[in-house]
Amino acid sequence: MEALHRLDNHVKQVVDATEAAGTFEDTNFVILGDHYQINVDKMIHLNTLFAKRGWLSGNPDQTIKKDWSVLAKTCDGSTYIYTRNFSQIKRLREVISGVEGIERIYSSEEAIARGADPKCTLMVEAKAGYYFTDESSRSNVVEKVRPEMMGHPDRYRGVHGYDPLKPGYKTTIIFNGPMIKENQTIDGAKLVDEAPTFAKLLGLKFPEPLAGSAIEGIFKD
Repeated sequence: MEALHRLDNHVKQVVDATEAAGTFEDTNFVILGDHYQINVDKMIHLNTLFAKRGWLSGNPDQTIKKDWSVLAKTCDGSTYIYTRNFSQIKRLREVISGVEGIERIYSSEEAIARGADPKCTLMVEAKAGYYFTDESSRSNVVEKVRPEMMGHPDRYRGVHGYDPLKPGYKTTIIFNGPMIKENQTIDGAKLVDEAPTFAKLLGLKFPEPLAGSAIEGIFKD
């Protein structure tokens, strides 16, 4: 709550600055979240699992030696799986699916369809309450996040990186200003729609089309 109050005060500083400059009536304001988060209390160390299987070699500092054949790269709520000179993909899926906290395993084709890295072999999503690390030498593959861990790298109480269609997993964007319709609600938008929307608010033109589309429903006719 203290952090929210600080942020609210920063917004007030921006609004106050436009009033002091005499530009408030001509200014469009946008408040938005980069992403939502889901509360977590357990972490999954898939590289530790792969090390136990002999598919990679972990170092005491949790890094990984270069001779790996299977490697996980975290995106917090999900993780990429990369393979090199490795043909046991079916077995790999079985091993991962047996880990506590795994919700879904995506094939490379399914991951690509979601805009993910086309070079990955698999992509794995955690259940709500779990997230992934890259650590390779932990005692357990699944570990509880304890209060004394807070403040250390990769120790969190909330993360993002899940499937955007996960229930209740949406962020917020709020518009206000002379170009904006009042008391309107937009059902949804994509992050890539932000840049063309801001460009329209600022009256900017680009020689090449931007990814996404302006959120036309917010603008006055």
